[in-house]
Amino acid sequence: MILRILASLVGIALAGGLALAAPGSDPKAVAERQLSAPDSQNAWSDWDPEAIHTITVKYGQGQPDDHFSYSVAEWIGQKDDTGFVQALQGYVETDRSPPRIVTTEEPGSATATAITTVNYDWQGHAGTMRQTDRFSLKRKGGKWVIRALDTTKDYR
Repeated sequence: MILRILASLVGIALAGGLALAAPGSDPKAVAERQLSAPDSQNAWSDWDPEAIHTITVKYGQGQPDDHFSYSVAEWIGQKDDTGFVQALQGYVETDRSPPRIVTTEEPGSATATAITTVNYDWQGHAGTMRQTDRFSLKRKGGKWVIRALDTTKDYR
């Protein structure tokens, strides 16, 4: 009887350890998964349903920055993204560096900041853009989820 109890306790401890080591338990792994997924295949289970994604586009040359944001719930429920597709007509990424990700953790929260260099061609104009993604994460149900994502696309 005691052996069964001990075996059960060992099993619970091992299961808990495996759950903590599972993908998604590390803020860096969450950021890597999001940055490697095509836009249409984001791992939505990594997001808090109330999360907000804010995007800033810096053009330089005296042009004002663009700022917009949306909730993840709005994006998931959106059926038509033709406006976004039309805005990027003629834009092609020609190369993308692997993101350099730095994480910081505090009890119950974490930040993962990724910097990526993107070479692009936009209607015959080649250039380089620096993209910074700052993920704010929190623990929810034992795993890390994205609470907010601030993306800056710097074309200056």
